[in-house]
Amino acid sequence: MPLMKLPTPFVLFGHIIRGSLGTTLFFLTVALLAVGGIGLLKLKNWSYPLILGLQIFWFVSGLVTFLSPNYESLMNEILADAHYSSEMFHTESFAHQMRLGSMAGLLGPIVVLFILLVYRKRFLEASALASAQT
Repeated sequence: MPLMKLPTPFVLFGHIIRGSLGTTLFFLTVALLAVGGIGLLKLKNWSYPLILGLQIFWFVSGLVTFLSPNYESLMNEILADAHYSSEMFHTESFAHQMRLGSMAGLLGPIVVLFILLVYRKRFLEASALASAQT
């Protein structure tokens, strides 16, 4: 979204962070995830808790946002900031679709957390072996 010159709504625990702070936090999150992902691929020990912590943090933030009683108004506010003022965005069926999309979006971190936890022992063994070889 920042690359398309649209406002970058950064939602954290059901609150919108706007402007340059929101954009900065967005890019910081992307950078941390990229660095952690590269660290996992290179079998760096520090990357496992970083990625695990980020996934848990963003899953909890997404869950709190999703379960927030003002979820619909929050999504309408984000759409209004992006200058989407069409009447179709303010219908009950669209709000229902937004909830379904958000629910589906929470499945990604669950899958990543599952994989991280299932393969924890193997990763730590491979990481220890890789660091012993260097």
